Parts: sequence; structure tokens; C-alpha cells
Amino acid sequence: MIVVILGQDPYHGEGQAHGLSFSVKPEIAIPASLRNIFKELVEDTKVSEPSHGCLTSWSEQGILLLNTIFTVEKSLHSSHKNKGWEIFTNKIIEEFKNKEKYSRDELFSFFIHYEPNLKESTFGWRIYDLKKKNIIKTIGRGMYVISYKPKYKPIISESLLKIARKTEERLDEINYCIWDTEWLNEFTQHQISNPLIIVEIERDFIDSLYYYLNDHLHMDFFLNPDDKDIQFYITESNAPVVIKRLI
Repeated sequence: MIVVILGQDPYHGEGQAHGLSFSVKPEIAIPASLRNIFKELVEDTKVSEPSHGCLTSWSEQGILLLNTIFTVEKSLHSSHKNKGWEIFTNKIIEEFKNKEKYSRDELFSFFIHYEPNLKESTFGWRIYDLKKKNIIKTIGRGMYVISYKPKYKPIISESLLKIARKTEERLDEINYCIWDTEWLNEFTQHQISNPLIIVEIERDFIDSLYYYLNDHLHMDFFLNPDDKDIQFYITESNAPVVIKRLI
């Protein structure tokens, strides 16, 4: 591949689209967008204007003619924008995300299930688009892996939400941070056996918040605990909450 020419979506007229962006079969009238391309081509290179709009020969010379949207409804320009292809991409991720690697043939078999008439040349554009969107990446000739990683979303417990609400209720417009050590278990090899909620708040408000939360919530609150508190009390608690200075 030496050049990439990107279109929006396939031509929406009867019989126009045939898998290459801007291209139409020889017997189809040349669309205005393609005629503009030919006009620029003639002016820049002084070649004769093509007599038809089929760009298959361009593709064979290493020019990738790719639409960012693969399908369209008849007579409805951009009708499939932000619709459908995102779902298809998610299906690819679900199908291959647990595989250490997969081959080009496996990926082709997946596409054929949804596009029985898919041509080999069009399949090459599908792969290019997935790589461009960082959905897959090449690890060897004809071998791929899923490169997409979903954003991490921690589980916010009801206890944490209650503490956050009470903190906002008591001390508005101050800096604080509330987090659950259980979140760390998703990233560490050595698991924390007894998770706890940690509330970090500006130093001048530590005592005030501690007494307020202790009076309004049925949890075990610990103010700046030392090693002894951690060993004898926090480890024995079913719902420990540590309040400490925000660093």
C-alpha cells in the first residue's frame, strides 16, 4: 500500500457502490465527487481524464480506497453514520479478546459470518480500518491480537457513596479523596484480604469530619491509625474506614 484515499460512506445511488471508495463500475455514470478527483488529477499530472469511474486498477497499484463507514441505505447519504459498525467492532473484540493471538484466516471466517459475499480485497480494507482504530494490531505476518483495552471503571460501593454524601453535606468546597483498597485487588498479585475505605481530606478538617461521620453512619471509623490500630482493630473490623490527611 502506497496511498490511502478515504471517503465517508458508500455511494447511495442504485448500483453505484462496489467496495472501493469513490469508485463505480465501468457501466455506471461517473459521480460528481469522482469527477472532481479526475479534474484535479488531469490538472496536476496532465494525464488524460479516465473514460469511466472504476478505480480497480488504482487498488491493484497499491492505493487503498477506503470508506470510514462501510454501508449506507439507498438514497440516504450518511444514513449509517454512528450506527451499526460500532456494534460490529464490539463483536470482533468479544470474539477474539481472550485469544492470545489469531490468524488472518480466523478473522476472515468471522467476517464471512456477517458478510457472506465479502471479497478478499474488501477484507483487506476491513483489517486496515481495524488497525487504524487501534482495535487490532499485527504481531507477525498474518497474525493479530486485540489491542483495544476498555477503560477501567471501579465499582463504587454504597458505603463509599454514603461517606461521599455526608462529606459533601458537612464540608462543602474542600479538597478530599475517597477510595476503596479493594480496587487494588484488580491490579496486584498479592490480594488485600480485608479491604477498607480510605478518606483523605485537608488537614484542618480531619477531626471535624471524623466526628461527623462517626455520629451519622454505622461504620468503624479510624482517625490517623497507627500500626497498633491496624493490627488489633482495623483487621478485625467488617467495615473499616480510615480518615487521614490529604497529601
